[in-house]
Amino acid sequence: HGFRLAKAALANKYSYNTMLGAANWLKQNSPSGTIVFQSDWSMFPMLFYHNSQNYYLTGLDQTFMYEYDKEKYRQWERVVKGEARAIYKIAHDSFGASYLLLEKRTPAMLFWANRDNRLNRVYEDSEAIVYKLD
Repeated sequence: HGFRLAKAALANKYSYNTMLGAANWLKQNSPSGTIVFQSDWSMFPMLFYHNSQNYYLTGLDQTFMYEYDKEKYRQWERVVKGEARAIYKIAHDSFGASYLLLEKRTPAMLFWANRDNRLNRVYEDSEAIVYKLD
């Protein structure tokens, strides 16, 4: 029963090309080991599948970040919920990220990111926008 449901969900709604453009751009344009602040932990599997040379803040479970450093987790959470105006300060200064990767389905984050001139839009496709943190 569960296998059939999972198979149907994957067949109808999931593409292995998800985040392909952004992942490939980062792979070709950033040094190995570069930290990428992504807007959603669920992006990790496809980002890592297409580009394992970069480091992403959260993988399959953001609980590990929470257990490691509760304050940093709260900063990350405020950004991904669109509650933090200081995206650059948190992503770059607190987490050491060189790039910010936002899904286009995150309007609050996009609102704040597009108002900060330290975030330089370097890649965009139908799914995501990559900003270089200058």
